[in-house]
Amino acid sequence: KTTKPAIADTGSTSHFMAVDMPLLNKKIALAPIAISNPNGAVMYSTHTGELDIPSLPRAACSAHVVPELASHSLVAIGPLCDAGCIVAFDAEKVIVTYKGKIVLTGTRTLATRLWIFDLNAPTVPHSANSPAQLVAFSHAALFSPVLATLETALQ
Repeated sequence: KTTKPAIADTGSTSHFMAVDMPLLNKKIALAPIAISNPNGAVMYSTHTGELDIPSLPRAACSAHVVPELASHSLVAIGPLCDAGCIVAFDAEKVIVTYKGKIVLTGTRTLATRLWIFDLNAPTVPHSANSPAQLVAFSHAALFSPVLATLETALQ
């Protein structure tokens, strides 16, 4: 799996992934798409696939592989909203919810001031079936703080 970040992009019309991002049902694009950049350059897709995030609605998972995206993938916010997700940004984080449940979280980087998703992070389970799963989910939903910090906050 890759550790490259994915930028939360409100301007993308679709999810555009780097070649090494893990996708389900990845296949060669029969009809590659052209993606126009603000600087006038054009990039082309080579493959299609689906984001491996089971808690997202299937309609929100369609993605295109774009080899020119060497350092970051782009997670399109529009298609998430169109599929029924609610996306909330604040100064430090982005949270994607679907049917009232958090399905994806990201943080804002100091260097670029962009909101970044780690698509390799464990996805939110459909339901917590045990106390251990509930604790793991809660810890991840709080952006995985050091346990000593979490303990201090809870006290």
